This record gives sequence, C-alpha cells and structure tokens, in this order.
Amino acid sequence: MNRVCVVLSALLFAGLFFYGCPEKNVEPQGPPQPLLDTMDAARSTYDKVSKTAPDREELADYKNYMDQARQAMDAGNYTKALEKARKARLVVERLHAQLVYEELMDRYDPSSTLTYHARELMSQSRSEEEKGNLEAAIKASVKAREQAELAIGYEKQCLEKASKRLKDLKEKVEKLYRPPFGAIELYWKADHEIDRKNCTEANKAMDLLEKVHQREKDTMVYSHRRYEVYASENYLRRYGKPAMFESVTPQGLSKVINRVDPGKEVTFVRSLLYTPSRTYYLVKDPETGITGWMAEQRIWPERAKKMKELGARYGS
Repeated sequence: MNRVCVVLSALLFAGLFFYGCPEKNVEPQGPPQPLLDTMDAARSTYDKVSKTAPDREELADYKNYMDQARQAMDAGNYTKALEKARKARLVVERLHAQLVYEELMDRYDPSSTLTYHARELMSQSRSEEEKGNLEAAIKASVKAREQAELAIGYEKQCLEKASKRLKDLKEKVEKLYRPPFGAIELYWKADHEIDRKNCTEANKAMDLLEKVHQREKDTMVYSHRRYEVYASENYLRRYGKPAMFESVTPQGLSKVINRVDPGKEVTFVRSLLYTPSRTYYLVKDPETGITGWMAEQRIWPERAKKMKELGARYGS
C-alpha cells in the first residue's frame, strides 16, 4: 500500500513538472485611472468654456497640453502624460473661473468684500502653479469659480429683493401729500443704484428712505390735502386753462378730461413718481367731482423746479 502511494506521488510530481503550474490570467496594464479622470475633467470644462468664449487664447494652450498628454500616454509614459493633462485642466479651470468672475463684475457692481474669496483663490492658484503643485492649483481655480458663482447668486437674489422693496416704498411715498424732497431724492438714488446693479448702495438709500417716510407719516399733520392750481399768463395764452388727464402712459399724460381755473383748489389723491424729473398727481376737482392726473408744474411749481436737479443727475 505504501509503495502504491509513493508511486502515485512521484507520477503526480512528474506531471506537474512536465506541464507546469496553471498560469493566472494577467491583463496588460493600461493608463492609470487618475490620468483618465484628469483628461475627462479637462475635456468637460473645455466643452463649457469653449461655448461661451471660443476665441480665448487660453484654449490653444489647452489643446497643446492635451496633445502632449495623449502622445505621452500612447508612448506609455504615464507620469509625463498625467503632468500634461493636469496642465491642460488647470488652463481651462482657471479660464472658467475667470469667465465667471468677469460675468460677476460686468453684470453687477459687487463690493470688494463679496469678491474677496474669489480673488484670493485665483491668486492662490497661480502661487501653487509656480511651486509645481498642479493639483492644488486646479483645486484653487475650481473653488475660485464656485465663489464667483455664489457671489452672482447673492447679487441676483439681493437685487430681486431690493426691487421688490423699492416698489413697496414707492407706493408708500406716492401716498404722502407733500413728501419732503429728500424722500424723492432717496427714491431715485435707490432706483439708480438698482439699475447699476449695486445692491449694497441701493439698500443704504432705501434704509434712509424708510426712516424719512416713517418720520413724515408720524409727524406731519395737514388740515387739508389740497393744491392750488397755478398757470402763468403766458401759459394761459398758449395752452389755455390747466388740464386734468385721464391716464398716464409711457409717453406721459394722455387725454384731457377736465380743465381747472388758476387759483382754484384740487384735492390730492396720490402721486406717481414717473421719472426723476417728472412727478404726476392724481387729484379731484371739488367743483366737478372729476378725478384726473395733473402735471406737477400746475399744482406745485416750486417742487417741479427742484425735480429738474434730479433729472440732470439721474436722467429724465
């Protein structure tokens, strides 16, 4: 029995020696995943920036680095390929950050505080590149773009809120019988700053306007809310008695519905802040009961003269 076992063992050993041990299936090693991921990320960012800024010179640098990365990868030099791919990605990530930052500055008027992080990160990206830390430079550029996008989102939301706030304040000011000139001035300043996309300055003006409005509302008491109609002799000769109009259109007052003798009084209903140089008033003629719009020159000529100052400053 022992002799049989020895023989079988010898035969088994001989067979293994002759045929060899079974080999494992070893696949040829390809490009490392970090290289492939870097090239994919670079191409993705390139697709975005090339649509919005196809003529930027940086795109030529990107293509050059990507060509070098592919050549090195084809030659099996993956270390060099990864370096070139990172350079290619850095070019387009930095360009992407710059484009978003330019959009922020072109569309809005942000404070230096709001742009601080984006500017610092772009500077950090350049510093890391000089040190040879390409991956760190890429991350800083991506973060810079994200900060610029956050700033755009903030400015957009801020201006939307500011526009709504100014609309509400306009309604309040237009209900004041004789609003102080300062209130009108602050309203048009806020409107001007919103047009300039300067949310911070617009809110500052509205903060002051709210205080002026509240003080006027709390302290000013009028025995009546009437205006005396005014017209010079020259005006009467040229245009006749001051008119009341049916409506206010984008072109101004439209369709005469009543005329009032100079020196007579009309009752205030509300005003309309039409342009920096023009305010219209909805008034009621006590004699006829007709309600219509009148030009400020016809019922408050002193104020109409001061409004020309705002027209010169903010546009008529």
